[in-house]
Amino acid sequence: MVKDVLGLKAPLSFFYEKKPVVLVFFSLGCSYCKQEIPALKSFYNEYRDDFYIIAVVTGQNNKDVKQYAIDNKINFILSTDTNGNILNQYNIKSAPYHIIINKKGNIIDHKKGVTSFNELKYLTKKFIN
Repeated sequence: MVKDVLGLKAPLSFFYEKKPVVLVFFSLGCSYCKQEIPALKSFYNEYRDDFYIIAVVTGQNNKDVKQYAIDNKINFILSTDTNGNILNQYNIKSAPYHIIINKKGNIIDHKKGVTSFNELKYLTKKFIN
């Protein structure tokens, strides 16, 4: 279940059944995670018709994540995972971590560590129109 910073809840399938999803795991205290925010924002600006980006923020409360989104002008979905359920579901051990999910809900690729705009484009090239 994805819960965004506005409190809206939806199953992940709600998103991936419409278009592929770039699922990103990160923490507000992670300098590497913060480093890739400009690439995620740029990628989403260019490919928003082709993908959802859902960033799952771990270990933070909703209020802090919402303020972070405002301060950094985040243009993609931020979801909180305060109890680690989503993190455990995907067996994520470190951040940042990226998972590409197709419209059938299958994981088609993944990447551990900081990513760039070009790396995101490479990971998702099968779906870019």
